[in-house]
Amino acid sequence: MTSLFGTLGVSLSGLNSTQKLLSTTTRNVANAQTVGYVKKQQQLLTNFATGGVKTSDVLRYVDEGYQFKLRTNRGQLTYQATLSDKMSGLDGLAGDPTKGTTVASKMEALAKAFQELTTRPTDSTVAQQIIDRANDLADSFNDQFTAIEKMRRDTALQIEDTVSEVNLKLREISDLNRKVLEANSMGTDSTDLQDARDRAVTDLSGMIDVRAFIDDRGVLNVYSGTYKFLAGEYAEVLSVDPTTSDLVGVNGYIGPAGGKLGGLQSFIKEEAPRYMMQLSEITKKVARTFATTLDLDLFIDEATGAPPTTGNAPYDTPDYFAGNIRVNPAYNSSNPASWEALRVGDTIANTSAGLDSQPQDIQNAQTIQDWLLNGTLTFDTTYTTSGTSPYTLSSNIAGTRTIRDAASTMTVRTAQVVSRSESKAKELTTYDTQFQQALASTSEVNIDEEFQQIITLQNLYQANARVVQTTQALLDELINLVR
Repeated sequence: MTSLFGTLGVSLSGLNSTQKLLSTTTRNVANAQTVGYVKKQQQLLTNFATGGVKTSDVLRYVDEGYQFKLRTNRGQLTYQATLSDKMSGLDGLAGDPTKGTTVASKMEALAKAFQELTTRPTDSTVAQQIIDRANDLADSFNDQFTAIEKMRRDTALQIEDTVSEVNLKLREISDLNRKVLEANSMGTDSTDLQDARDRAVTDLSGMIDVRAFIDDRGVLNVYSGTYKFLAGEYAEVLSVDPTTSDLVGVNGYIGPAGGKLGGLQSFIKEEAPRYMMQLSEITKKVARTFATTLDLDLFIDEATGAPPTTGNAPYDTPDYFAGNIRVNPAYNSSNPASWEALRVGDTIANTSAGLDSQPQDIQNAQTIQDWLLNGTLTFDTTYTTSGTSPYTLSSNIAGTRTIRDAASTMTVRTAQVVSRSESKAKELTTYDTQFQQALASTSEVNIDEEFQQIITLQNLYQANARVVQTTQALLDELINLVR
C-alpha cells in the first residue's frame, strides 16, 4: 500500500511539474514576437525530500557582453544620426553654388556689378545694381543668422524634451527594480519584470550614454558613461544647465551625455556657435574693409547706424554681426553723391570739386572689384564664446585667405561633417543589427524548439497520467478486497 501511494505521489509531482513546464513553454510561444522578450527556461529537478520531481525557478539568459555592446553602439548611433540631421539643416542654409545662392556667389555678383560700373561709370542704373547686389549679400548673412538662431532655439527645446524623456526612463527603471525586489522576496516569478527593465535601459542608451550592472540583490543599477549614478532603487532627477547646456544631476555635472542628447548638445554648444561666429567674422571684416581700406561705408551695423569700429572679435556680442549687417541707406541711385561714391570712394565723393574734376575716375570701383574676387584677410584661429561660462572653439577658416575662399571653406566643412556623420551612422547601424542578431540567437524564442518541447512535455504528461490512472485502479481494487 505504501509503495502504491509513493508511486502515486511521484506521478502526481510529475503531472504538476510538467504542467508548469508547459505553462512556461506556451508563454514563450505567445511572446515570440514581443520586442525585448527573453526566452524563459525551467527544468525538472529531483525532489529528494519526497522522491518525486519539482521544477526549478523560471530563468532567463541574456548574453551581457552583447547587451553591453548593443547599448554602447546604440548611444554612438543616435549621437551620429542626431548630429547628421542637425548639420544637414545647417548645410542647407549655405545655399547652392549652381544657383548663385551662396555667400561666395553673391560676392561674385557684387564684384561683377562693380566691374560693370568701370565700363559705365556715369550710369545710375549700374549704381542701383551695385546697391541691389549689396543688399542680396547682406540679406544672405541676415537670413542665415535668422535660420541658425531658430535652429538653436528648436534644439534647446529638443534638449529639454529629451531630458524629460530620460527622467521618465530613469523612474521607470527604478520602479521596475522595486517590483523585481518585491517579487523575489515573495518567491514569485520576476523574469517578465526583468525583461521590461532591460528594454527600458536599452531605450535609455539611445538617449544618453549609460552603463548598467546588476548587484547581488538583483537591482539593476544604471550609471552615466562617466559612471555617475542615475538609477537603482531610486532615480536621479536630471536637468540642463541653462548657461552651459550641460546635463546635471543633484551632485553636479554628469559628464558628456552621448546618445541623442549628446548630438543635440554638440550642435548647440559647438557646431552652431562655430558656424555663426565664422559667418559673423566674415561679415564684420567685409563691412570693416569696405569702410577703411576701400573708402566706402557701404555696409553698416544696424544697431549703431555706422560700420563696425573694428573687424576683430568678439563676433557674438551683443548680437552676432551677421544678423546686424545692413546696406547703408545713404547709398541710393537718386542721390548722385552716393552713387558717385561707389565709383570714386567716399573721400572724393564728399568733395564736389573732386567729383567735377574726375568724372571718369573708376579706380576705386576697380579696387573694390579686385578685392572682392582676390583680396585676402586674416581670420582668427579660435573663438571664445561670451557669457558666464565662456569656452573656446576652433575655427575652420583660420589663416590668410580670400573672402570667397573663407565662405566656401565654411560651407565645405559643414558638408564634410554631414558626410562623416552619415557614414558613421550607417556603419553603426550595421553593428546594431549584428548585435541584435547575436542577442537573439541566445535570448529570443525559437518557435520550432518550443513546439518540439510542447510535444515532449505532452508525452511526459500523458505518461504520468497513465501511471496515476493505473495506480488509482490498483488502489480501488485493494479497497474492494478489504471490504
